Amino acid sequence: DRIVRSRPGFCADMGLGIIDRRIRTLALQRVSLSAAREGEAALISVSDWIIPLQECTQPNLCGGKALRLGQIARDGYTTPPGHVLLEPLRQLHLKRCGLLPAIEEMEQLLPTANPNELIRRGAAIRAKLVQNALDSDLQNALEDLYIKYWQGKTLVVRSSAHGEDSINHSFAGQLDSFLGIRTLADLDTAIRDTWAS
Repeated sequence: DRIVRSRPGFCADMGLGIIDRRIRTLALQRVSLSAAREGEAALISVSDWIIPLQECTQPNLCGGKALRLGQIARDGYTTPPGHVLLEPLRQLHLKRCGLLPAIEEMEQLLPTANPNELIRRGAAIRAKLVQNALDSDLQNALEDLYIKYWQGKTLVVRSSAHGEDSINHSFAGQLDSFLGIRTLADLDTAIRDTWAS
């Protein structure tokens, strides 16, 4: 993981966590979902797509990192307490930002595009993703969790994408994490920044 120092209190990779003075972390992880499941997200309350880390059992929804931490917790080992933002929340944000067509177009260009063109398009997608506010229902759900679990603690936002790390691929150091999150506003920003990474 690389450390991002662009803002006070931020670090590098993605999901969400709490660190207290004893350096225990709460990891709220980002995840991946197939396009076929995207429609399901609209049928379920936003708060249903934020689950405790130990309930992570589906890699396509919670990603490998959160899945492994959840399994370790279920096996009775001490792990950082945490919550996971499931992939449908990111998909809904991308849809709200109008980014799905641009992302699909960019994916089609990958085999043949000039690298500079991909960098330019990627930067435009990232900027739009970060500039658009989170859905108000997600903001409310995060505020409820913040008040109940995280207020007065220091959070970490980390990634946990499906296929992020596997036998064949590693995204180590490529996705951002953010440490030192102490306010709800910083949490909101860190989630969008992590999704954008």
